[in-house]
Amino acid sequence: MMSTMALKKHTKHKEKSKTVSKSVSEADGLGAQDRSTVSDQGAAVQDSGAAQDNRTTHGNVTAQDGSTMHDDSTRQDNNTAQDGSKEHETGEHETGRKKGFSMDSLSKKASTQSKKAIIMRYWPWAIIIILLIVGFNLRAYHIDYPSIGYHNMKENIYLMQAYHMDQGEGLFKLSMFYFGDKDNNYQPDMLPLIAWSILLFWKVFGDSLLWPRLLMVLLSLANIVLVYIFVNLLTKKKELGLVSALLMAIMPIGVFFGRNIQPDIPGVTFMLLYSIFFYRWINGRSRKDFIWFTVFLAISFNLKLTNIMGLIPFIFIIPYKDILMKLKRYVFEIVVGAVGISTAFIWRELQKLIMPDPAGTAQVEFFMEFMKGYSADYWTAAWPALTNFISDNFTWLFAWLCVIGLVLAALKYRTMIGKYLLGYFLAVLAYFTIVPGFISRHNYYQSPLLPLVVISVAYLIYVAGSIAGDLAVAFSGKKGYKGIIRLSFVLLLAVLVVALNWGNVRISIDRQFDTQFIGNDVAGEFLNTVSEPAERVFMGPDPSGQTISMLWYAKRYGCWLPQDLDKFKRLEDEKNFRWVFLYGMNTVQGTRNAWATMQYLKQDEKYSRVWEYIENNYRIEQIGAIITGQTPLPYYIMLKKGGSFNVSDFETVPVVFEKNYGFTFGEVQFYSATR
Repeated sequence: MMSTMALKKHTKHKEKSKTVSKSVSEADGLGAQDRSTVSDQGAAVQDSGAAQDNRTTHGNVTAQDGSTMHDDSTRQDNNTAQDGSKEHETGEHETGRKKGFSMDSLSKKASTQSKKAIIMRYWPWAIIIILLIVGFNLRAYHIDYPSIGYHNMKENIYLMQAYHMDQGEGLFKLSMFYFGDKDNNYQPDMLPLIAWSILLFWKVFGDSLLWPRLLMVLLSLANIVLVYIFVNLLTKKKELGLVSALLMAIMPIGVFFGRNIQPDIPGVTFMLLYSIFFYRWINGRSRKDFIWFTVFLAISFNLKLTNIMGLIPFIFIIPYKDILMKLKRYVFEIVVGAVGISTAFIWRELQKLIMPDPAGTAQVEFFMEFMKGYSADYWTAAWPALTNFISDNFTWLFAWLCVIGLVLAALKYRTMIGKYLLGYFLAVLAYFTIVPGFISRHNYYQSPLLPLVVISVAYLIYVAGSIAGDLAVAFSGKKGYKGIIRLSFVLLLAVLVVALNWGNVRISIDRQFDTQFIGNDVAGEFLNTVSEPAERVFMGPDPSGQTISMLWYAKRYGCWLPQDLDKFKRLEDEKNFRWVFLYGMNTVQGTRNAWATMQYLKQDEKYSRVWEYIENNYRIEQIGAIITGQTPLPYYIMLKKGGSFNVSDFETVPVVFEKNYGFTFGEVQFYSATR
């Protein structure tokens, strides 16, 4: 007995003399492998120094900080282990007999332990709820606002698809308003899952943007929960999952495009879902998990083909040897998976039968820019856009932290998180190699990178916070509270990083919400009121394509202004084009000026003959403007065939207030003058 006590004292002094670096290495598990089943015989990869998989029956209990306490003749109580208490069960029973514990006192103790267990189990979800509230508040801004904002062209494409379905064209024909010069209005695209959801909400709740946008917001908020579940599943570290959830809640690309009606952020939602079920299948080989994986993979793939890159991170995790050795056992999974992947290609071919000779196409052609991203010409042209997109989507601080996180993952490539992040880096490399133009063409094309940035930055914060926590434990000597101290340092560091970068995050979010093409809805509603349904409209030059929002609100067909005068006249005669809509070009001050658009048409050789014809054959019907000081600044001009162009006609026309447009910095009043 005395020798045993002496041994314990010696062990205690030995533990105190351990170096901080060794404590850090063992505590944060950076050199250990995460647990994952790699065969049906139950072989497992070790995580955080654990000697056995959780599924063994020898009574091992995993503590919050990932360390394992062995069950022996002096086994500690679970809650005692978490509190840092060092009393043994035998000692507790002796003390209990001496003090004469009653049944009531034992019952109270059991109740206290039960409450503590509930708190330890559910406290992360309290934080998740707070993050969901914050995330909703960020995304719900302008939830029922006109579709005239940043990248409204994407929103209006899906709104137009749903509108034509509602008008009786069928659920599989995808028609646009901006092909008014063509023989049909078809534009093949991905499976119209977004349009179908819009149509469903319209049928149930009425024609409103609120409900489709609310669906986008809810799917975006789901990413907060899903990334927590996935990271916790992958690493068994709740604090790392919580930091990932925090970053997902506030990352700018997930906020703005988490409200826009388009498939990019919902694609991330289903990418995370299929990642969760695929990883579960890898560990448990449940066919039910594989079926759900296939369903979510098919949905994600049909929303956007580039969402397939979410599979690539698993290339270092899949147990190839085990699967190949028992290939016959997995015939079902192979067939089901092939069917799921093939749905997007089947739809691609079906559209050729449903919509023959379409007016245009929005389908992605893979390998059309293969390897072009590795040329100097690409970087010269793409770098300005890339810098803006990185700033808008992630902010530069988070982008650089992501790079550092990937370096750490490379150093710990044997861990499950290391394998996953390195695999994701290869996915980005493949994306860039095959379609480099996507990454620099529109910022929402970077949405598949969102999980990578979030998890990589969270991993860096987790490692740094864990090291800081272990240092604090070493200097304070409070080893019994090691798990709580490490957890506190990780979460506090995450909050600190977000707080330091919050200004940049807020600027990025506000900049996207404040990019608006005001007046397009006013012009469209005016045209809908004064024109015949069969009349069509020319739209002035607009490289961004955002003025198609006017067509959406007008519910009229149109096309871009032709440069050829003969084509212009032919469309007047054959397609009943009777209107011209000119939206203002950007000025140095960042405002729009329709007079500048007219001057461009007049001076540009490509348009000069067409503009001369318009001046002599079209009259101004309405001008939309904001008022700066005492001077109206025209944002758009709507012209109708008949008469001639004469600005002086509007000198005596009264200006009427139309509406207020909301910006993060305040409201802007919009006016119109109508003949």
